[in-house]
Amino acid sequence: TPYARVGLEALAERAPDILIDTTRPAGAAGEAEQARAHWKRFGWIQRVEFLPQGILTLPGPDLAEATAQLRQAVEPR
Repeated sequence: TPYARVGLEALAERAPDILIDTTRPAGAAGEAEQARAHWKRFGWIQRVEFLPQGILTLPGPDLAEATAQLRQAVEPR
């Protein structure tokens, strides 16, 4: 497969501080809130952040922009 698949059990074991979801298209705010509610039902998920599809997952010239968006998403609040 082109991307690694991580099971819920593996995520639960690692209990990440932040889950980065790149499966939503840009501007899908309503869908993002539904997805956030889905992830939050697991007690080991503390924070969910969404980044636009493609910028982090597709190779291309947008590395600097992807890095800036990722940094902004994971900065402590």
